[in-house]
Amino acid sequence: MTDDTMKEPKLMVLHLLKLSNIYVVPMVLAGCTAICNHGIQLELVIGGKTIEQWLTEIKGRKREPKNAQAQRPQSFRDAVVQARVHRDRDHFIATIRGEDLQYLFVEFQNGDRWVVRIPLAPTLAAPPADKLESEVAVMKLIAATTSIPVPEVHAYALGDGPEPFPSFLILEYVEGHQIDYAELKSLPDAQRTRLYASLAGIYIQLRRLVFPSVGRLSEGPVGPQITKRNTSIDLNMQELEGLEPSAIQDLYYSSGTLSSASRYVAMQLDLADNAFARGRGTVSDAKQGRDRLYHLHMFRQFTQGWLNDKFDHGPFVLAHGDLEIFNLVLDHDLNIVSVLDWEWSRVVPVQLFRPPLWLDSTTIENLCHGARYRRYLERFDSFLDVLRARERERYGNELLANEWNKQKQKSGFMVAYALENWTAMDWFANRYINL
Repeated sequence: MTDDTMKEPKLMVLHLLKLSNIYVVPMVLAGCTAICNHGIQLELVIGGKTIEQWLTEIKGRKREPKNAQAQRPQSFRDAVVQARVHRDRDHFIATIRGEDLQYLFVEFQNGDRWVVRIPLAPTLAAPPADKLESEVAVMKLIAATTSIPVPEVHAYALGDGPEPFPSFLILEYVEGHQIDYAELKSLPDAQRTRLYASLAGIYIQLRRLVFPSVGRLSEGPVGPQITKRNTSIDLNMQELEGLEPSAIQDLYYSSGTLSSASRYVAMQLDLADNAFARGRGTVSDAKQGRDRLYHLHMFRQFTQGWLNDKFDHGPFVLAHGDLEIFNLVLDHDLNIVSVLDWEWSRVVPVQLFRPPLWLDSTTIENLCHGARYRRYLERFDSFLDVLRARERERYGNELLANEWNKQKQKSGFMVAYALENWTAMDWFANRYINL
């Protein structure tokens, strides 16, 4: 492509023919595997019609009410209507948790395969373009500065307009397979060790991507830089529920940046208090309300002894944000060949850079039982041995291994996980501190 061609807007029309789980594209674009990252419009043609044509047709259809009662206007002040609206909203929020993207697997006639990822705006509190911009910036940084395997970014668009698919991401399709928690439990020791070695290589490299403050990345004139406040799956759900956690964040990001671990932890605690006070259905009666309020207070006090002043002004390191086992693509030998879904990645204080819970296939709620945490640590220690060897081999030191060896003591990992999931603070205080 010439420079002039690169600057011209592109229109990529995908005529989709469903074939099993793959969409076949019988287009002249077959064979085109490198296109510019900017100025590309994405248009899907399904059943011979564009999305806009489908929407126009659907909106034009007149629906006759089944009975006259259906036409009666309802007041939101009606208690029955209000309860139903909130119930339906809560059900909708529950069903979309984590489902914030639509995936289209596209295969060209020449055999090339792409993955088209389209953000689902109703499931996101922030504009889809904002979240996608951070993901692209992180993936480019990872590809340029580490050996962590990520899909190649073929193209993307960052738009917030009313047209269908104003934001999208087109990625390389990576061959491989995924395993679930049941398969993980039954892995032979040799295969588990191979998986651990590959996983350790990811964590030791992420630990060395250090930034001056907490936040999310975007592409700057001289490379990736922190320009956005942190978000997470939990904060996204709080915003969708109308709890306005962003108002709490405004107080801590007033200067535009957040470069103190203690202030970050204080913000997470205030976000938990806000979610408890404003959340619908957080308590069922007065006694439960008093208990949860007491647990939040206990947790706040506990974190004061957990925080290490030595790390108050850094380091701040890049975390994936959702490094679950289902976001890893493996080869037949269980080496990790691709790490997927970087949309929740963010820079966090080093004490909140933590190992995965799925080493023992557990959850933060279950981990709060002392016996479960001790069992988790047995599995973690096996992983730590592998990580220590990989780190020493690659860097000649044991930076992360030593940090995690200290952090695992006195329930350190549980605190780190609970700080980014406010309901887990209640579980931790009730099941661990309270005993």
